[in-house]
This record gives sequence, structure tokens and C-alpha cells, in this order.
Amino acid sequence: MTVDIGITLGVITLAVILLALELLSPDVLLLGALGILLALGVVPLEEGLAGFSEPTILAIGSLFVVASGLRSTGILRRAAELLFGGFVSLRAVLLRLVLASGISSAFLNNTPIVAMGMSSVLAWTREKEVSASKLLIPLSYASILGGICTLIGTSTNLVSDGLLREHGFEGLGFFELGMVGVPLAIVGFAYLVLVAPRFLPDHAELDPDVGPHPEEMDSEGGEANVMEIVIPEGSVLADDTVEHANFQGRYGARVVSIIRHGAELAGDPEGVVLHRGDTLFLEGHQEFADAFREEKEFLMVGEEAMGARAAPVPLWRPSAAKAGLIILALVVATATSGILHISVAALLGAVAMVALKLVSPTEARRSVDWSVLIVIGAAIGLGHALETTGAAVWLGKGIVALGAPFGGPGILATVLFACMFFTLTITNTAAVALIFPVALSAATSQGLEIRPFVIAITVGASLAFATPLGYQTNLMVYGPGGYRFGDFVRAGLPLQTLLAVLSVILIPVFWPLS
Repeated sequence: MTVDIGITLGVITLAVILLALELLSPDVLLLGALGILLALGVVPLEEGLAGFSEPTILAIGSLFVVASGLRSTGILRRAAELLFGGFVSLRAVLLRLVLASGISSAFLNNTPIVAMGMSSVLAWTREKEVSASKLLIPLSYASILGGICTLIGTSTNLVSDGLLREHGFEGLGFFELGMVGVPLAIVGFAYLVLVAPRFLPDHAELDPDVGPHPEEMDSEGGEANVMEIVIPEGSVLADDTVEHANFQGRYGARVVSIIRHGAELAGDPEGVVLHRGDTLFLEGHQEFADAFREEKEFLMVGEEAMGARAAPVPLWRPSAAKAGLIILALVVATATSGILHISVAALLGAVAMVALKLVSPTEARRSVDWSVLIVIGAAIGLGHALETTGAAVWLGKGIVALGAPFGGPGILATVLFACMFFTLTITNTAAVALIFPVALSAATSQGLEIRPFVIAITVGASLAFATPLGYQTNLMVYGPGGYRFGDFVRAGLPLQTLLAVLSVILIPVFWPLS
């Protein structure tokens, strides 16, 4: 091992440990790690920063705007309302919820889909006195499974596509991942409907005595509402104290209660350091819901998120919804046919959303999750560091040594499980970018085809069911569902294991190893 390899692996290992401990946000940590390697001259400046010029960055950023445009038309809200129309059994709702979440997430960012679905679930379960904890984890898991099925289903797929093209290989076809993604989704959906309810807790989304009463309270300004929000991945509010976050000055609302892991935190909320996945009860006026329903730093849940009360604009705009769906269809059609690269198709789709006033320029800018783009750019830069220093080859030899006794499938399985493990500790896009050069080295050293290994890490990065930390949507449902960490282990670990084994079997069938 050379000095440069040791420095590179040491810096990346430290970053992964700090990510797992949640001491800093992923974008800060990965950008900091890249900065250290650049400062030490371990990776050339051009290669280290090349990730930020990837077409993938443009594609993902544009797709955020496309999703925002569709959401603004009310189509996601309308779909969520129709999902729970009429009184049906819990299992029937679960089936419809899983199918709707999975299919939608194959073509749209799953964060707004889960946000809308979560609000509908909470409203429906509170009205019917049904346990939301039986539905929210399946909602999240189904959205993850749907994302595996198409090129734009999740940002990890686009990262893999970009890395393939960067290394001189043919990019991923729009529906290519569906050859393995659809079978995985079908098996996963069956598990979520038939098996998962046995492992999921049967309790209210919050303990009965926790938090103030979703009723109106008196404040100095007169009547006020109590609203419920969740702190998502990448929020600037995470790792900050409630007092320093200044909810009153910034949002005109007061934090009255904080829920973490299904239990209320004792003491004065002002001194609490906020974590990803925390659920907060805020006391504020109705204007709060109208002004911050689309806020990125937190996700509003409950009836306020659905616009159940008075709103300044119509919640359902059929003409705008049709226009939004046509734009999405054109993005998919031009990218699928190869007429345009996905980054160009998505960019034109985003411009069309703004031009047709389905989303304002300000809303378009706010809809982009810049922390995701920073994570991707920095992680690709760290991947280049692994390549240029020889660390990827060094790690690849280790993977080959572990899997070689079982031949090509054994090496493939080792790569997939390595990426899956990284996803549980760091973000899935970072996991793909870091494991890609290692997988490339492992495959080429054994004379094996590259593509099945890239498919393996792409799928492995999305198999994030065993903890709430590996995927944004898991964190979103963590607090509102009143879940404990162990609930994800019990419900998610069997599913993750089943789908990982199935992936190792299916991938060589569609993408031969040699």
C-alpha cells in the first residue's frame, strides 16, 4: 500500500464514520473529504472537481423542477386523495398504496410522492382510528422499489449511467434496469402486502400522551393552529438547536413538542439539538401552512400539508395537470428513444414547466435539493481519488479474494453487498460513486464484463430497508409513524436479504458475466 492509497482510504473511512455518527451533513463531510485530498495533492484538481460538471448533475437538478411542476398542479395531492376514497380494509388500502407509490416513483422523485402519501395516510388513519405504523414503512419501501425500475427512478441510477459514459461504456437504457427492477418490485410488493404487516408495530403514529392536541390553541396573537413537521435529510435545521434555528423569527411559529423514535423528548424544546427524522409540533397561524407548505428545510404532514383548510389557490388544476403529464411523457419519450440525452430532455422539461407557469422561477430554484447535487459531485471526485491513487485496485483485490471461491457470481455478490452496506451508512448516491471504481477494478482483473457489476451496485444502493438512515423516505416516515430503529430491522432486513439474493441470481441472467 502506497502513502497516497493510505491517505485516500483514511480520509474516506473517517468521512464514512462521521456520516454514520451523523455528526455533520453528508454534503459537508464529503465536500470536506474531497477538499482535504485536493489540498494534499492526492488527486489532481481537474479530476477531483470533474464530478460537478457531470451531465448527471444537470439531469437530476432538472428532474427536481419537473417533479415540482407536477406537484404544483395538484396531481399528486389528487392521486393521494383518490387512493383513500371510500372505506376499505387495511390490506386493500395497503395494496393500493404500495402499487401507487411504486409506479409513481419509477418516473418521479419519490420524496414528494412519499410526502403526499404520508399526509394522506395520517389523515385517513386518524379518521378511521387505524394504526399508521402499518402503512408508512410500506409506503417508503414501495417508493424505493419503484425507483429501481427506470433510469430516472432515483438519482443513483443516473449516477451509474453517468459513470458508465465517463469511462467509455454505453450508458443505461431508460428501461434497462427494469429487467431486474420489475421482478424485484413484484416480489417486494407481495412481501409488503402479505408478510410485512406481521413485523410492523400496531400503534398510533405517536404515543397517546405525546405532543399537544392536531386542535386550535390560544396565543398572544389570538387563535393558532398546531402543525406537524418532519426534519428531512439535508435540512439546515438538522444538527442545530431549536433556539438557534429561531423558528419564531424565521417562520413565525413556536416549537411546543419534539418527537424522536416515537417518544416525546423531555425538557425545554429550545435547548434540543435537532436530528434528521425528528417530528416537531409547531404552534402558529394558518398563514404558516400556506407560506411554508413547499418548504425544503422541513416536510409538513397532516391535513395542513394536503391543503385541507383554506388555501389561496385551487388545490386541483386539471388543465395544468394535463400539461404537466404531457411534459413528463415527452421527457420520457425523447430520453427512451435516444433522441435526446436524459440531461437535455430533463432540462427542456424543466424549462417548459416554468414557461407554462406550472411552477414559478423562484419555486423552481427552491425545488432543487442542492445538497444532493453536492453529495454526488463530491462523491464522484472521491471515486476519482480511489482510481488515481490505486486504492480502487487495492480494494478490488480484496473483493476478488472474498468472492473468488464462488466464481464470478461470488465476486458479483460481494460487490453488491459492499454497496448495500455503504448505503446503510452513507447516502446511496455516494455509495455508488465510491464503489464504482472498485467494482470496475474487480471485474476487469478477472476478465469479466463490466455491466453486470454496475447493475449490481446500482441495485445494491437502492436496497436500503434495514435501517431508517439509508434512504431519505425512510427518515421521512420514521417520526410520524412512531417507529423505533428495530421496526425497520424487523420489517426491512428480511426484505433486503431476499431481494439481494434474488438480484445476484437475476443479474447474470440478463447481463452475462463473461
